[in-house]
Amino acid sequence: MLARTSASPTTIMNDATAPAPDYSLQHYGAAAPAVFLSVCIPTYKRAPKLARLLEQLQRIFGASAFRSVVELDISNNASPDETDAVIRRAADGLAAHCHVRAFTQHANIGGEPNFKFLYTQARGEYVWICPDDDILHEDQFDRLIEDLHAVRPEVCLSSFRMPPYGDDNPVFDFPGQERVLVTDIGEAAPHLTRLPKLTAYVYRRRALTPEQEAVSLRANQTTNYWFVALSVLLLMQYERRLLIRTPVLAHVDEDYLDLNFSPRVLVTIVEAYRLGLGDDFPEPQQVLARIPVPDVGYELVACLFRHTIGMNTMDAQVAREDYRYLRSHARQIVGGRGWRHVLKLAAILVLFPLIERYGSLRPRLASLRSV
Repeated sequence: MLARTSASPTTIMNDATAPAPDYSLQHYGAAAPAVFLSVCIPTYKRAPKLARLLEQLQRIFGASAFRSVVELDISNNASPDETDAVIRRAADGLAAHCHVRAFTQHANIGGEPNFKFLYTQARGEYVWICPDDDILHEDQFDRLIEDLHAVRPEVCLSSFRMPPYGDDNPVFDFPGQERVLVTDIGEAAPHLTRLPKLTAYVYRRRALTPEQEAVSLRANQTTNYWFVALSVLLLMQYERRLLIRTPVLAHVDEDYLDLNFSPRVLVTIVEAYRLGLGDDFPEPQQVLARIPVPDVGYELVACLFRHTIGMNTMDAQVAREDYRYLRSHARQIVGGRGWRHVLKLAAILVLFPLIERYGSLRPRLASLRSV
């Protein structure tokens, strides 16, 4: 029986255990005797957004009927800003409700490896990894735990919203049903890649075998979707129980404008899925054929156009690489598109070189857009 809690606040205690050579670890609050859900936050150089998320989690944990079986793990990926100070300031309020473990990486280990680090360090039966820039839907936390406990899936997916917000923003939709259990890997395929956002996934924690660890390592090195490879691996190797929840669990805030990745990484979703299937799965192409092919050309034009006119900000080197790709593949990308798409591509090809040469032009375009 999953215990509810009415426990009183606990006292912050610092752990004196010697840290591993590559990270340091600080404990806050009394450890739970049994952890059902590990809430894990990977963070890097976004102290204000981390502070906002920790404030939200303090409210969520304070109101939760299940806080005695929840643990919070934070991994600071060697942030150069005040991230450590944000964590220390939030510790008092958080530790009144649940045990907190704060990991500080001594050197930046990379984004995907930081996700994997938290999964392997977690102590809960289930692991939910929430990046620091997401906004949680607070009324869904206890409902998520109730669903996990009732169904005991290997992987759970919940609806998640990303900009641009609107009626066409993809979510899971099963009319008349708030949750659906999928047990066929072919039927699961399109769902596992429909919302490739880490916060949408909750995993059962498993100690990975050496073979599974090798798959995980390859996913880290060759795709940007380690979490997709992990979900497929768990469903293939353990219980084929995928729980899909239609309520929206979280969303990205509307100022999600600084992009340090290229839409070209979308093509690695299929590779991540293939890695999770393994080499001995019979007729993998029948399953992979169920995965919607990402429209990389469309996404490239949309992202680089918004960057060009000042609607968002891409990493400079990523933007240059995307521009070179668009310029060399313009004919293929334009094929069969509507006139708006063609005009956006034309604007990129004309304006991007000018912006690269005259940096002051981009803010002027942004100001004209706001007039």
